[in-house]
Amino acid sequence: MGQINLPPSGIHRDDISDYCQQYTGDPLKISVRDAGFVAVLPTGAFSPDIPVGLFAQNQVLGPFNPTTNNTSVILAYFDLSSQKLYLTRINIQSTCPKKATTKKAAKKIKA
Repeated sequence: MGQINLPPSGIHRDDISDYCQQYTGDPLKISVRDAGFVAVLPTGAFSPDIPVGLFAQNQVLGPFNPTTNNTSVILAYFDLSSQKLYLTRINIQSTCPKKATTKKAAKKIKA
């Protein structure tokens, strides 16, 4: 499933970031880069459950295996240094949609 970094980079606190995590048998890990409080809803979505509580910086939590496929959980992280709350929706899927790419028109060079 990969690794999720907390706090997530490039995310504003009022946004809920969405991640599709394709489950192929490998577990989820959570990297807590800055000290903070971690919680997940609903409980029971992973085995073992993702622990709830305060964690020091530079800790890696896990591994966690999803108990079911094709479900969503909300991972909440409160960054103690910035005093910001981040919410991440993890969509556990057997397959994830490919990200759409857009092609930009080439710029014309003036002679």
